[in-house]
Amino acid sequence: MVTTFFVFSVILGLAIYFTRNKTMNYALVILHLALLTTLNIHEYAHQDKLEDRFFRADSLGFIFFVVLTIISSTTLIHSYIYNEKRKESMRKIALHNVGFVGLITSIVGVLLSTHIGLMWAFIEATTLSVAVLIYHDRDRLSLEATWKYIFVASVGIALAFTGILFLGIAFQGAGNIDFTIDAIKQSAGQLDPIWLKVSFLFVLTGFSVKMGIVPLFNVDIDAKDVSPSPIGAMFSSALLNVGFVAIFRFYECFAQTSILEWMNKVLMISGILSIFFATVYLLKVQNYKRAFAYSSMEHAGIAIIALATGGVGYFAAILHLVLHSFTKASIFYQIGQIHRVYQSKHETHLGGYFKINPYGATVMLLALFSVLAMPPFGMFISEFLTFKALANKGHWFILMTMLVLLSFIVFSLTRKFLVLLFGEMPTHKKFSKNNGGIHPAETITQFILLGLVLYCGVVQPDMLKTYIEGAVKLLAVK
Repeated sequence: MVTTFFVFSVILGLAIYFTRNKTMNYALVILHLALLTTLNIHEYAHQDKLEDRFFRADSLGFIFFVVLTIISSTTLIHSYIYNEKRKESMRKIALHNVGFVGLITSIVGVLLSTHIGLMWAFIEATTLSVAVLIYHDRDRLSLEATWKYIFVASVGIALAFTGILFLGIAFQGAGNIDFTIDAIKQSAGQLDPIWLKVSFLFVLTGFSVKMGIVPLFNVDIDAKDVSPSPIGAMFSSALLNVGFVAIFRFYECFAQTSILEWMNKVLMISGILSIFFATVYLLKVQNYKRAFAYSSMEHAGIAIIALATGGVGYFAAILHLVLHSFTKASIFYQIGQIHRVYQSKHETHLGGYFKINPYGATVMLLALFSVLAMPPFGMFISEFLTFKALANKGHWFILMTMLVLLSFIVFSLTRKFLVLLFGEMPTHKKFSKNNGGIHPAETITQFILLGLVLYCGVVQPDMLKTYIEGAVKLLAVK
């Protein structure tokens, strides 16, 4: 079934590229989403069963597969609106849709792969798809961001591949080479820990470009800034999750070896530095899309720290990214509407949004509560569990540093939201006082996504907890 999905995805991608009828083009994308949903249902019925030799939907992969399916569906809606309002040419639409389908297909490969070499190939494929989507506007900024992303992401993926090669060297010393995750987990305890450390360090450095954390976070910020807002939602949710899953897979492989504590220290350093740099940039940046991109970096850092802390932190890391995906997607969808009204992303050009678009402003207000992890939204639970895990393990310096940094982030984001929602209306010529032709129905998807985050905070559904607990069991660490 998985291989069939990939084959049909390639066929549909080619058909989308050569189809110049708008209705038919979008119908093909919808067909691909239908295939994605069908595969999702199939994997639900065949969880933990090996398919086509190298694919399996374990609890971790399935959780983020469901997130991908939801976010992809809502992103298609807003991508259609984005292209229609801008009256994009059919060629641009076709290329955009090809990149969109390619990105979804590549992410599915990452989530379901049981072979780290195959997973690496699918992650490399996301780079090519992302490049097409970043270059959508065909201007100087998008060209610069595209080339920067291709170059840095390729360097990062090459570093990750180097990490896999070092793992291969370790396997040669043990007289066995098998890069499936199960085989690595079984043999890792017999391998030279020096090679394992080097391998993990290269892998973390390389895949940080996808998750948007230290050290290779810069191009991720630029990509989210210049790409269409609906695509920024994909980058801040589905693509960020890809980076986490890739890092988690190697962490899973090495979790029962002597380097566990060392890996935790490395992850802790990366996480706290990510939050630090996000804080510094958030305090001075005035571009709203870049601000929310740095906010994604902050939350990615929180998830990595939770993973490094262990215990309940494992649960918190996965829960946090699931809820962050829905929250940040709703924000980026709404940023598309804000840009349509103000024709700007700069703080000095925005204000009075509640008077112009009360539905959209309500979304942003709710999103503020969610992104700042305020109760009763679900991200309050995941951050609280992270702080609890840090306290339980005695990481008081990290805990206090996080609290200080997060207090600055709360101040910065709150101020930016309040300026947008309640500040004085701008006077620049491009400002659209008639609300940019925004229909209230455009906010439905955002209310649904934020409703899911709120539901998870109030009800805490058993099914979600069961799947996250199943993902934690993959680590087999107490």
